Amino acid sequence: MRLAFISHNRCGLNPGGLQRQIRSTKEALERMGHDVVLWNPWDGVERGAYDVAHFFSADHTLLPVHEAFSEHGIPTVLSPVLGTGTLGSVGQRVRRSLALSRFPLYQDLSRVIALVQEADVAVALHETEQALFELYGRSKAVVRVPNGVADVFRHGRPENGRLLAGTDDYYLHVGQFWPNKGQRWLIDNWDGVAADLVLVGQAPVGQAAYYGGCQAAAEGRRVRFLGGFPPDSMDLADLYAGARALVLNSQSEVAPIVINEAFAAKTPVVMPEHLVSDRDRSPDATFTYGNRESFRKALANVVGTRTERPCTTWSDVAGMLVEHYEAMKR
Repeated sequence: MRLAFISHNRCGLNPGGLQRQIRSTKEALERMGHDVVLWNPWDGVERGAYDVAHFFSADHTLLPVHEAFSEHGIPTVLSPVLGTGTLGSVGQRVRRSLALSRFPLYQDLSRVIALVQEADVAVALHETEQALFELYGRSKAVVRVPNGVADVFRHGRPENGRLLAGTDDYYLHVGQFWPNKGQRWLIDNWDGVAADLVLVGQAPVGQAAYYGGCQAAAEGRRVRFLGGFPPDSMDLADLYAGARALVLNSQSEVAPIVINEAFAAKTPVVMPEHLVSDRDRSPDATFTYGNRESFRKALANVVGTRTERPCTTWSDVAGMLVEHYEAMKR
């Protein structure tokens, strides 16, 4: 099959979870012999040029692109990547926007809703995202395909991870330095934790000041900055394997790939309770966002815990998608 993968322009500039989802899925499909094109708007759309167009992100700028593919008779799949940090707040925002969509302020969200409604097939990453489709008025086919994980994370070497971290006892945080990721709060509330906090990640464009603030706040504390590591690298797998736990502190997420990586590495996961989106991806311990005491209790609850979790590989993901692509062609 010849497939077009499409997302908003910002995705190409941000080496975060969405870009990794797209690239990893693309590589797995290509290993199966399929032709996957990262579509460029300058290439235009021609009837018969692609068997299926797969849109990643229900970004409002993609609605006219979707209309162009549909008008040329090309079946469309949408992985909307809806923010599911707090289902209630998202639902309220959707209902409010629907009621007030005549105002320009809500034009962008009304386009997002239209895109979710019009795609031939919508792909949910987990049960919470699937539940959101009802709020968006989705009535067409909905399937669930989770994110995957590279096999390398099953083979991490704890001793190498501790050497890379520069400490024998540490908690790990993996993610770009954004205020939404909450690294600064972790640093400010790390005093008294009897282990190091190891931060893996870089500051994307526009976040140098936030990164600098984190570094300044970390002075005199048991906090280490390791910078970025190539995705799916052995070094990153080693860091997971050597950690007491992976710690997340985001205000909002969709389906963090780092959780899959931790599960594959048998590394416990600690994160705010509002980020739990799927019973199959339940963390080892949760805490109330912004509550220091709750956070400390969560850290204490994972000591010595290393449980094997079922993990979906990117090849599994590609296989599931191909089944849906083939069904659309018939």
